[in-house]
Amino acid sequence: MTRFSVPQNTLRWLWRKLASSIPNQTEMAYFDAVRMHFNAAEIAEMVAVIAAFGFLNRWNDTLATPLEESPLAFAEAHLAATGWTPGRHK
Repeated sequence: MTRFSVPQNTLRWLWRKLASSIPNQTEMAYFDAVRMHFNAAEIAEMVAVIAAFGFLNRWNDTLATPLEESPLAFAEAHLAATGWTPGRHK
């Protein structure tokens, strides 16, 4: 089994989803599971990424930052069928 096997990836994504939720939904059991697969530096890096993108998401949403042409075109082509719209970010 490789270091980033499917169970570890699943755990990593679940943990990131819970940590980025408002309110934060991580519990000690999740931290215990994450510590089984990742060291302290890797966990800190994941938390830093969650925090950075959380900040950028709130910043861009508050200021209604327009999307650039390329990401907007990609999203409209691939996400419009799911009901996605750029909202105030167009």
